[in-house]
Amino acid sequence: MNSQTQRIIYWLNHEAYSRQHWATVTQECLEKTDHTSEPATKLLAENLRSVHEKFRDAVVKQGNALYDFISMGLDEVDWMIVAKDVMDRQIEAG
Repeated sequence: MNSQTQRIIYWLNHEAYSRQHWATVTQECLEKTDHTSEPATKLLAENLRSVHEKFRDAVVKQGNALYDFISMGLDEVDWMIVAKDVMDRQIEAG
């Protein structure tokens, strides 16, 4: 396994899809917005979109058809809905 692949796997496991990572990010978003739900959810949505854009940029060369396809998919995601779901799950978990 080459070092680029190892970095991507590490990133996926420890940041992009780590439950602990998103629990921490969610808590930070709540703290930065004085535990106000809508601003915290907006901040979390920005974080989620950013993470997925970083993943796209790490694995796909900009300017080719796959990059454009993934970008179009990212544009279609309603990050506020995803963030609300992450926020709700985090609050339920306590």
